[in-house]
Amino acid sequence: MRAMTASAMAARPVATPSARASDSSDVNTKRHRGRPVRPLRGERSRGSAFASSARRRVAEAPRALSDPVETESKAERFLREQLEREGVDVDAAVAQESPEEIVSALEEEEARLAEREASLSRDLDAAYRDTFADLVVQVPSSTGDDGGDEGDAPRTESFSCPKDIDEASFRALAAADAAAASALLDAAQKGDQAKWLAFQRNAHMAKLQRDRVVAQKAAVQAEIAVAKRGGGAVAAAEAAARAVRDAAAKAESARASGLGGLAPDLGLGTETRRIVLISGFESFNVKLYRRAARNLAKRCPGVELAVFSDRDVEANRKEVAAALDGAEVFFGSLLFDFDQVEWLRDAVSKIPTRFVFESALELMSETSVGSFEMKPAPDGEKAGPPPAVKAILAKFGSGKEEDKLVGYLSFLKLGPALLKFVPGRKAKDLRNWLTVYGYWNQGGLENVEEAFYYVAREYLPGLPESAPESLDSTTNDGSIVSKLKKTVGAVLKSTATVTGAGPALKPPKETPALGLYHPDIELANKPWPETTAEYLRWYDARDADSSPFGFTPLPADAPTVAVLLYRKHVITQQPYLADLVRALEASGVKPVPIFINGVEAHTVVRDLLTTEHEQRKRDAGICEIDSLKPDACVVDAVVSTVGFPLVGGPAGSMEAGRQAEVAQAILTAKNVPYVVAAPLLIQDIKSWTESGVGGLQSTILYALPELDGAIDTVPLGGLCKDDIYLTRERVYALADRLKKWHALRRKKKSDRKLAVMLYGFPPGVGATGTAALLNVPKSLERLLESLRDEGYDLGLEPNEPVPSGEALIEALRALDDGRVVAGGVDAAAAALETLRAEKLALSARHSSETSEETVAARDPLRGVAVAGENVSPKRLKEWISFPESWGPTEFGPIPFLPTPDVLVKRMEQAWGPLDAYNGLATVQGKERGSYVAGLTIGNVFIGVQPALGVEGDPMRLLFERDLTPHPQYAAYYKWLQKAYAADAVLHFGMHGTVEWLPGSPLGNTSLSWSDQLLGAMPNVYVYAANNPSESIVAKRRGYGVIVSHNVPPYGRAGLYRQTAELRSLLSEYREDTDTNFHALAGSVFDLVASAGLDADVPFPVHGAGPTQARLTSETIVLEGDAEATEEPEDPAKKKEKTPEDSENVFVSAAAFEAYAGELFAYLGVLENRLFSEGLHVLGGAPSDEAAEQYLEAYFGDSLAREAAAAVARAKRGDDVEALRASLERALAADVAACVEAHNREGRKVVLVGHSMGARVAARLCADFPGVVSRLVIEDMDARVFDGTKYFGEQWGMTGFDYERARAFKPNADSLQAMTASLTEAAGVGTFSSDRVDGYVVRGRVFASSNGGRAVSLIQPLGFCLAFDRVLACDDMQDALSKIAAMPLSSQPEIHLWRAPEKCGESCASLAPGVAGGVQWIQSKFSERRVHDCVFPGAGHSVHKDTIELFERALRELAFHGTPAAFEREAS
Repeated sequence: MRAMTASAMAARPVATPSARASDSSDVNTKRHRGRPVRPLRGERSRGSAFASSARRRVAEAPRALSDPVETESKAERFLREQLEREGVDVDAAVAQESPEEIVSALEEEEARLAEREASLSRDLDAAYRDTFADLVVQVPSSTGDDGGDEGDAPRTESFSCPKDIDEASFRALAAADAAAASALLDAAQKGDQAKWLAFQRNAHMAKLQRDRVVAQKAAVQAEIAVAKRGGGAVAAAEAAARAVRDAAAKAESARASGLGGLAPDLGLGTETRRIVLISGFESFNVKLYRRAARNLAKRCPGVELAVFSDRDVEANRKEVAAALDGAEVFFGSLLFDFDQVEWLRDAVSKIPTRFVFESALELMSETSVGSFEMKPAPDGEKAGPPPAVKAILAKFGSGKEEDKLVGYLSFLKLGPALLKFVPGRKAKDLRNWLTVYGYWNQGGLENVEEAFYYVAREYLPGLPESAPESLDSTTNDGSIVSKLKKTVGAVLKSTATVTGAGPALKPPKETPALGLYHPDIELANKPWPETTAEYLRWYDARDADSSPFGFTPLPADAPTVAVLLYRKHVITQQPYLADLVRALEASGVKPVPIFINGVEAHTVVRDLLTTEHEQRKRDAGICEIDSLKPDACVVDAVVSTVGFPLVGGPAGSMEAGRQAEVAQAILTAKNVPYVVAAPLLIQDIKSWTESGVGGLQSTILYALPELDGAIDTVPLGGLCKDDIYLTRERVYALADRLKKWHALRRKKKSDRKLAVMLYGFPPGVGATGTAALLNVPKSLERLLESLRDEGYDLGLEPNEPVPSGEALIEALRALDDGRVVAGGVDAAAAALETLRAEKLALSARHSSETSEETVAARDPLRGVAVAGENVSPKRLKEWISFPESWGPTEFGPIPFLPTPDVLVKRMEQAWGPLDAYNGLATVQGKERGSYVAGLTIGNVFIGVQPALGVEGDPMRLLFERDLTPHPQYAAYYKWLQKAYAADAVLHFGMHGTVEWLPGSPLGNTSLSWSDQLLGAMPNVYVYAANNPSESIVAKRRGYGVIVSHNVPPYGRAGLYRQTAELRSLLSEYREDTDTNFHALAGSVFDLVASAGLDADVPFPVHGAGPTQARLTSETIVLEGDAEATEEPEDPAKKKEKTPEDSENVFVSAAAFEAYAGELFAYLGVLENRLFSEGLHVLGGAPSDEAAEQYLEAYFGDSLAREAAAAVARAKRGDDVEALRASLERALAADVAACVEAHNREGRKVVLVGHSMGARVAARLCADFPGVVSRLVIEDMDARVFDGTKYFGEQWGMTGFDYERARAFKPNADSLQAMTASLTEAAGVGTFSSDRVDGYVVRGRVFASSNGGRAVSLIQPLGFCLAFDRVLACDDMQDALSKIAAMPLSSQPEIHLWRAPEKCGESCASLAPGVAGGVQWIQSKFSERRVHDCVFPGAGHSVHKDTIELFERALRELAFHGTPAAFEREAS
């Protein structure tokens, strides 16, 4: 057996023979805390050969009497307890194996290595064939003739290399005919260079790998020989070491001699050994990795660690490819870009050892570490750890699906200790993988260096061998202890020789998996707090004296904000972290920075953070999260600098839809802003500021978090070369937005000031107060009513009507009049009063009431006033200027340093000096400035968004990036921020223009006009639900929190007047084209012209394409008319007239027939087009008629009209089950219609309903009496099925998982993969392994005959729906009761054809007293009308299992009315 590493041996418990004997005597009767303990692997309660061999090495060595018998680490003790709690007999799991089992395990390992050696030899042979086969070279003549006379060239002859050349035959050739072999090498080297280089590379790699496998196989063979002789562990280890040395010497000798002693060396000798590291989403760590590479080169001479970032894969691909070519180990981390991953998969496929961590699954599946691989198995099983590891993984985490990766991280920390419980030699390579990941995950220079040192020692064969120094340096004082140490040292020295383990590894320098960060803690070099409570105690106790590194006192109302950080950034001490925390504190935000690996973000938010909203609900008895910790930190917002989905982070742990659902549930329970704000980790600042956030970075920062519910995304900086830089002004912007959201929540509703922005596009055409698909006046009224009812101050009494929406829009139009604008705010106030007086005068004409209260009630603008300002140029300049103190620290390393008035200069460059500006919406006179005016109703401001662009070109700003918004546009929004001080702005409908202003396309900076004008105001954006592409612009560039409104109901366009008449004419024409051509063609052209269809479907004129003239019966000449008889009679010369030949157009019969077909098809398209009817009103549901029309338009013929009507008329609170029953009745109606269509004689029919179909058949008989004479219910009864009986108690709490059922794919690569997928579909217990096995036996799940893909005829979604909607309801009982109440003349005979109850598959219950069972059915009818028939040998599908018997019984019943002879009449 291969020896274990020292660390593994030291951790393993030592058992004495007596102890083992006593343990084994009662192995099956052990109990743990009252629970029975089962062996780990069933009846064979033995450990692995790997484990027992290591145990023997220690157990057989002398032991001091004072030494403890068992030395178990904390990690092993934890794992032991976890397994014992699950009833696993751990002692049996690690019991020593018999010699026979040891030999068997070793022989299995030998066979695996032999197959690997053969595979590598085949690869090497293929390389020889590809390079040398069929090469023809000239070699010296074999005749011995030297060429004749002196000076003549030596005679040569042709030599053709055999097609089946391989490594062995080439060596034989080199020994027999060195000249021929040398000539072949020379020809290959001078020929195709790509082929020659490929040969060098492939031969080199294959030989290196084969040499290592040969050495491993030799070691195993030596161990087998020792084990068969009964030798001990020390002898086995020494024999293995000798075998490895001999194999290495033999390989070195072969390399030194080249190919059979040939001079040309193919590069197979000793050279630098290469490991290639490609770092993806962390290029900022490249400097650290290169330092580790330099240190590794000192520790392991001859080993090169080549370090690249993912950007090198794009920019320096040739260099990366050259490094990978010949590398022996590949190491990849955080690689997600699809194109890069696809390229790397192919590029690293020939590298023997591959570590891939936290990357795209496609690349992680390339992981190959010795015998441990993550590739899918040939049977289609997904890649993953061994079953024993999977079992223990379930003990970590919460057991929730979304927490699997979190548990996985917890497992990795203890993984190596777990492997004592894992059978098989594969554990060694798995242990190595876990060990390397342990170092890598801890991060930092020392850990990274140690990870690669370990990889080099384990997976670069032939490096200098050394044993642990601590054991070599022991002295021999003759004591038992020193003898023990000497013996163990010899074992470990031989172990080091076999494995190349070298000096003992330094333990990882650990950082908590989860902790809390603060720059003060970092600078003081103190341990990181591991709980929020510990952090807050430290934070709140700080003061200026105890914080020498700077202390910023926070205001009392400062929001507490959780900030999620990357743990690796904390470990590598990225400077931006301290800048981020300091800047938040300087902005008045109390940060709670929590560092995490990335995959556990959702557990932190879910379990460690809470909010006042959540606490109030829990106080009221509403608990939405059952895993919330008692000491959870109360926060006002959550900021993630991680990006990616909240659930799963970079790795992703669930299907996209499922993980978004879980995240949304968590965030809904917290009900505070969730903001993703992070520096760009794979994009530099220069490209961001010039072209916007793009590529994968936009997906990480925007697209994925938005699915969870993230808002107000803010890029905080980015890369400058390989370093992360923070842009402080972006942190200030983030902090301001967080404070505004916090203030909005804290303020009383009656004190909140809102700004509602309507639109007037295009300007000057009466479009003020409009939006796409939305009835703005009525919706505005609804909004004001809701605000009033919610407690917002509108200056109205609680039940006082709000102002009329139409009147408000009319008032806003009055304020937009040119003369009013020129007069400024005073003129606007006067215009409002004038309009009010006009409205009152108009209403007085229709009422004789003159009391003050009556007059006030008639005022449609009651409570409405004008608010605004004539914004002076000086004030505008102040508003759009940056602080004078801002410099490189605030703006960051962008390509240029802005001046404080940079925006003023840009605006003046586009529109002229502001002091002299007299353009759009400018007030005239002494108070010249930008006109800002709107209406106020209490604390609600209603305004119209300023026009965009210039007169005559309102869209100009959308297409000219160098422009700026005009002064009045900027003044309007700045007034809302600075003067009106709106707590929030609401953009009303689709859509405005502020989000389209010039600036960064994605990822606002302070120079983006959208960011500048919206400022920190929370922006709620009401948007039509059918336009996500543009609403996402409002969300990203305009910080819009999107509130989607429904669109008006759709309907089918149908045909009207002329079009309906036209289709009728065309139908008539098509019945007899020859006869109807002359009679109808003119009328068709007249209708086409009157309906305006000639532009959509023009008539093609011969030789001239579609005509542009409008054709009517007056402007055409039909073939065969009198005018057309003048055409030449010779068919070869006959042609249609063109507009050039005559004023009229000649129409042949063939041309009209083609045109009629085109018209008919177009009318069909036109008739079925969808269009929206009317405009939507916020909060208003469509009428029943509109909803029905929409359903019919959407589903077409796939939904019966009765079903559409039933759904449309359903009201909130209606019984859903009753609605489903009505839909099932509609299905019965469809069956009845089918029967009627195929039964023209009107005779009664025999109806057979199998299983759930029997329930539909019973409903048909109940609803359509007189149609069925005999009802055959095949293996079904009328019970209401209880799911817990079939699917377990857990199902009773959760029901079916419809999301999983919908996601099920009915195809798989293998039958095993198909059954595994089906078992997991639809949730716990739905498809048990026994049920699925039954499907396989009955052929409902099968693999194709040629060994290809497997198919499932079982559809989980249909299964779940059928059970819930058919089996689990009492509709059949209702139907049978209705049938039983019919007159006997209308009742059908009832025949129960079922399987024997003992078959175990029957769905008909004979148990007495069961509602809906067989006896219940019999009791409902007279005995002569219920025939209970059992089919011997049948299962649930009687018609299939006993097909001949079933067909005979059906024939007798249908044609003779005779029940089957083998029936049992009901008694």
